[in-house]
Amino acid sequence: MILTSTFVHFISISMTLVLLVKTNVCAQCTPNTNLSASCGGGNGAVTNNQNINGGQTYWFASGTTATRSGINLNGGILRICGDLTITSINLNSGTIVIESGGRLNIPATGTIYLNGNITIINYGTVDLTASITMQNNNNLVVNYGTWNMGGQTLELNSTTSRLINNGTANIGTLYLQSNNGGVCVGASSNMTVSSLVNNGLNAITSSATFPQFGCVKIANSATLNQDLSNTNSLAICRTATTSVIGGATVNTGGGFGSASITQNCTSCAGVLLASPAITARQKTVGEKTFLVWEYAPENTDITHYIIQKWEANLYQDITKITCHSRQVHEYEIAEAMCEGYFRVVAMQDSRQVVCSDLVKITPDNRIMLANVVVEKHANQFTIHFPKLACTDIAIRICMYDTKGTLLHTQTKTLRQTDKKMVCDVSNMTERQCYILRIMDNKHQIIKKVFSPK
Repeated sequence: MILTSTFVHFISISMTLVLLVKTNVCAQCTPNTNLSASCGGGNGAVTNNQNINGGQTYWFASGTTATRSGINLNGGILRICGDLTITSINLNSGTIVIESGGRLNIPATGTIYLNGNITIINYGTVDLTASITMQNNNNLVVNYGTWNMGGQTLELNSTTSRLINNGTANIGTLYLQSNNGGVCVGASSNMTVSSLVNNGLNAITSSATFPQFGCVKIANSATLNQDLSNTNSLAICRTATTSVIGGATVNTGGGFGSASITQNCTSCAGVLLASPAITARQKTVGEKTFLVWEYAPENTDITHYIIQKWEANLYQDITKITCHSRQVHEYEIAEAMCEGYFRVVAMQDSRQVVCSDLVKITPDNRIMLANVVVEKHANQFTIHFPKLACTDIAIRICMYDTKGTLLHTQTKTLRQTDKKMVCDVSNMTERQCYILRIMDNKHQIIKKVFSPK
């Protein structure tokens, strides 16, 4: 299962990325946002006292900064590519799209009401100094970028309103009425709330596939009148001072339901990358490379997940192992996995998540070099590297005669799809012995070969 927090437009996800993303994405985290991404055309640039009615599209161009007021969204689309401040706005129905690189700033006070059939999709930045109430039906807020409303309240009070966070969100109070699954957090997303009030059964879910997480940090207090989630890939970052009250606290899970809890947590970043509590390292035995670790409370079965990190926030769940008692465990890193970073994530019965630091596994290229095969053909040597463990390995070849005179040199970057080098010797007329020096950036091997002629 490969997870990613790269915040891309849903409509522009390529087929390649779709093949990579193997999460069990619930429908609530995948809204159909089939909208154009251009800021131009339509009905023109947005102005003061603008009515944006059904069938109309107004925009604010990139590279510009300005303030507008008296905006009335009445069923149309407002697309923002620049830095736009709106001092007064009525949201009756319609769609606002903040594109990547765009910013919407609403420096209002009091409460902004989403009055039904309002969609806000943010790929850029949203800064609010007012609270938001999602009232009536079919309101949707989707955040792929940065959403800032610290100190303010975001309230969902209808069963058809949804908040989807696939980016970074900072909210003062998140107030959830009887809205089951109304909030969904995507893989590697993080949301910080000062206070959480939950009155809906399983009001927050996650589209991540465990042991990857979407995270909610509760900085100060949680009032849990219903179980918060039935999803163990929802990570709750609970600080040392977070207070928890409410009727659901007597339930199994203490009101958090199936969510995974990290106690004494300081940030979602620590949860998403996991706070190291397991010692892990690399071990090489012969031609085999292992990830070795030690962790398990006495007399307790613990499930350990082996995770490989591919890019900044792209991880792959390789396998899971159930370990009993404190002993040294190991997992063989297959050659195909190549050089990379790995970690061990452990989930205890209490849903406490612990993990190792990222461990860099470096295959020993001496194994690859020791297994080089040299084939002789007319006018050339073909040098095969059947034990190539990684892609993008730079190999240099130098050819000498028996007197030590350098006759030929070449460099090539080997890949899994191209594990050989061809050494042209058509200009070498004598049939004699040659010395091949084959090396990477650390190791070398010497091969004695005879001219193919």
